[in-house]
Amino acid sequence: KNQITRQLKLLDPERSDQQIEQLSTDPQAIQNIITTKIMGDIGHLKLSNTVKDLETKVEDIKHLENSMRAVYQLFVDLAVMVHEEGIGLDVVSLNVKGSRREMEQGNGRMGDAKIDHRDIRRKKCCMLGLLVVVLIV
Repeated sequence: KNQITRQLKLLDPERSDQQIEQLSTDPQAIQNIITTKIMGDIGHLKLSNTVKDLETKVEDIKHLENSMRAVYQLFVDLAVMVHEEGIGLDVVSLNVKGSRREMEQGNGRMGDAKIDHRDIRRKKCCMLGLLVVVLIV
């Protein structure tokens, strides 16, 4: 009986000695007190763990939200760079087309220049021949 009273005082120090004496004779009441104390501590522990889990999840969600903002910003920056590069590629494409047109015109002029050069050479030969004939006569 002394052991039971000591244990009850440890479990519920706010009870008076008279209340503890009455409880020590009622095993069902002792069982209820023990269960209430243990479950109360476990319930508090469970609640505390749940709160910690929720706080962790909130922090994880905030971290995920920040990561998603960073990914969104990367995609926006990438879209801007692709647009700018597209404009640059359009300019290069126009320059290539213009260069191709100029090359074709240049090749046509080179053909004309070869013909003109050949005609001039013939005329020089004819003039030289005519000059030789005039000098001989």
